[in-house]
Amino acid sequence: MFFDPQVKLQLQTTQINSDAFQYTFQIQRLEEDTVMLTEVQKEINHLISEFSSLVTEEEERIVNKARILEKHNSCTEFKQVSYVRAKSDQSPDEELSEDEDTPEDTMALPLEDEEE
Repeated sequence: MFFDPQVKLQLQTTQINSDAFQYTFQIQRLEEDTVMLTEVQKEINHLISEFSSLVTEEEERIVNKARILEKHNSCTEFKQVSYVRAKSDQSPDEELSEDEDTPEDTMALPLEDEEE
């Protein structure tokens, strides 16, 4: 089969134009995907930042509660020692009766959260 050079050139030009259109379309899709991925990355970074802030806040709350508990325990230990010393000063040979309140009984109060 013999083609006229002009027809052959037209077919090649049509093919090139078709390829160029497909490449242009693919480039456009890649650009759109890049924009979308950039937005997703921004959202991920924002969520990571928020999560980090929440973790930091929770760590601070835990540290504060630990300090309160430590103070409470120190106070309880001091009261127990003071109570035992006071009792031993009053009656060194007598045992504590079963119905007397001890510091352990009186210190079993729940801790109050500072934020509440």
